[in-house]
Amino acid sequence: MPASARRDPSDRVRVSIAGDRVRALREERDWPQLELACRAGMAQSALSQIERGHQTTVERRTLHRLAAALDVEPGRLAGT
Repeated sequence: MPASARRDPSDRVRVSIAGDRVRALREERDWPQLELACRAGMAQSALSQIERGHQTTVERRTLHRLAAALDVEPGRLAGT
């Protein structure tokens, strides 16, 4: 069975994300975008789109990976 078939379907649900909060937390840590992108297992270009507000929803698992990389609760990154 492929790994994608074993994933929890709720991970694919899209959730709102606040790019300005992601950027602020990243900058508090003095990390360049590439550092956070690598820690979260995502492309730097995708992170850039989020931080600039061009992508305002992400899959739930992306929100959780960013939160884990930043060592914050996912709710701190959720948009309203």
